[in-house]
Amino acid sequence: PTFACAAIAPHIEAAASSDSMRLTIYSHHYKSVLEPLSLSGRSFVGGHSTPVKLVSAATEAYYRLSFHVGANHIGEALWNISISQNGTRLYTWANTAGYYGDFSFEEELLGAEGKAAYDQVVAAIADGTAVLNFETAHASVDIPLQASCLTLDDNLASIELGEVPYLLEEDFSTAVPTAHDDDYTASSNSDRNVAGYLLDGYLPRNGWNAARFAIFEGDCIRINCRYQSGAWVVERWCGRLDTPAMSYLKPDASVTVVVEYDEAFYVPAGYNRDDSATAMACYRIGTHSNAESSKLDGCKSDNIASNASIVFTSERFASEDVSAMHSRTQEIASVGATTRIVFFADTGRTTSVVAANAVYYLYLDNIRVYIKN
Repeated sequence: PTFACAAIAPHIEAAASSDSMRLTIYSHHYKSVLEPLSLSGRSFVGGHSTPVKLVSAATEAYYRLSFHVGANHIGEALWNISISQNGTRLYTWANTAGYYGDFSFEEELLGAEGKAAYDQVVAAIADGTAVLNFETAHASVDIPLQASCLTLDDNLASIELGEVPYLLEEDFSTAVPTAHDDDYTASSNSDRNVAGYLLDGYLPRNGWNAARFAIFEGDCIRINCRYQSGAWVVERWCGRLDTPAMSYLKPDASVTVVVEYDEAFYVPAGYNRDDSATAMACYRIGTHSNAESSKLDGCKSDNIASNASIVFTSERFASEDVSAMHSRTQEIASVGATTRIVFFADTGRTTSVVAANAVYYLYLDNIRVYIKN
């Protein structure tokens, strides 16, 4: 015969007539909920012990899914976490406790029906067909689950769900180098190219666009503004960098986001125009909803406002040490799922001289976007 012994320390000295205690017993593979134990007429005095007969009810096999969620970068507490396969939802957990990030939770599945559900979730993750969804008040993020996130120990499956991502993040650490209209020749007096290029394949996430730019492998991106002055007419041709759309947001969402980024300007001496030590370089940040498939050209400085809704114009800078960038934040209101964020390189240099040109390089790195909490 097999026996079980339990030591219980009640939180009261005397129980009401309606009070009862329910105990659950676990073995390695099975679970049993015991018959309720009436506490009527029982007292719990210090140093006193009372033997009680524990009557086992039905015994069921149990299976446990144990999950861990990493840091939350999206800016809002999670609502629901679900796992799906081929469009069919296999499992959903509601975050009624309001956990934000870096927490664990478990799901206990019982009997034959529980085993079937457990096996379905485990099999979908193991063969790479499972999709994880993080849902918040304004965002819904689908992430393919890799088999490496799953650890099996008999009837226990431990699943590392990873971190809740930013709405957008790019640190250029895996960027593939490429450039267009970036080389500067001081004596050249005709450099007005502003053609836009899609960066699909050059950055991990598709949907980026740039004009007058260069990507530095594993490092950063730069865009530039070209100043030209001839016959007393000043032209400023501005490069741009466009992010993908904020597609993790729900279709009807309209939120304020925070944009974090690092920036610095490099301003070499130009031809008959040297602003390397003069604060003339600047940049602008705006938004638009152009399709990610569209190649978006740069433009003249005077036309920037017709290419995007400008939300920020920086102070002016002289040339800086681009190895020590400045960390900045910018809030942007009324952002939806189709909103894209754009940076324009620009200059405040508007005075002219005959036959002069210069270039102003804006370096950008560590771009992150999240919902303002």
